[in-house]
Amino acid sequence: MGSRPAAGPGHEGPALDLRLEPRAAALEGPLFRFDPRVKVVTVLALIVIVVSFPSAAWRSLALSLVVLAAVAAACRVPAREILRRVALASPFILMAAVMFPLSQTGAASRWLAPELWARALAIALKAYASVLALSLLVLTERFGRLMGAIRSLGLPAALGSAMAVAGSFLGILGAEAARMKRARESRTPGRLRASKVGTVGRAAALILLRGWDRSKRVQAAMESRGFTGSLPDLDPYRLRARDVLAAAALLAPFVAVRVILP
Repeated sequence: MGSRPAAGPGHEGPALDLRLEPRAAALEGPLFRFDPRVKVVTVLALIVIVVSFPSAAWRSLALSLVVLAAVAAACRVPAREILRRVALASPFILMAAVMFPLSQTGAASRWLAPELWARALAIALKAYASVLALSLLVLTERFGRLMGAIRSLGLPAALGSAMAVAGSFLGILGAEAARMKRARESRTPGRLRASKVGTVGRAAALILLRGWDRSKRVQAAMESRGFTGSLPDLDPYRLRARDVLAAAALLAPFVAVRVILP
């Protein structure tokens, strides 16, 4: 039987899951082969269409959500990755939906009106459709290409570069946090108790200080290599007719639902 290799001095162990790159399974789907600029514009247009639905059109919104889920399945996007993002957004979406009827003024029993809860359901469905559309975008495109596409569409160069650098070093921050977590567990084993909260706070402060120190070293290294404030686009984009046709085919069902089923 094979034995698990022992962790040596240079073994870092599993880092926190802070990666921005989609998994290989998502990058093998048909959506990855299209121009990222077309995908960004298509997703933004789709979100605008969904948000423009009337507040009482929750049936049309539910149908749009089903169509989006079918697109995700057809493009072989991992359902687990999408559900993870939906779960992260769900507390905020559900809180906003529930607070809408409760925030209406009038009689004490007005918040029980069915039309208010129908509008609350529409709010939740719009939010879930937007999250699903954005998940399709980030799960079918590499982070670097996505940032390059957004910059080419008019995002300020400084903001785009800051986002790209921050995304590139999130993995390093996760590895640093994982090392600090192992160090804490080796010194204070067992479950986290109230007496150990101070230790966790000091570790978080140390991670912040180490990240600040590393950011200064990275800045010095980039400036010594001629960094001028904007990252170059190493992967040029080519707009093809099939990209535009695919975007039109993707938007057509949502436009039809918006027009035919108000």
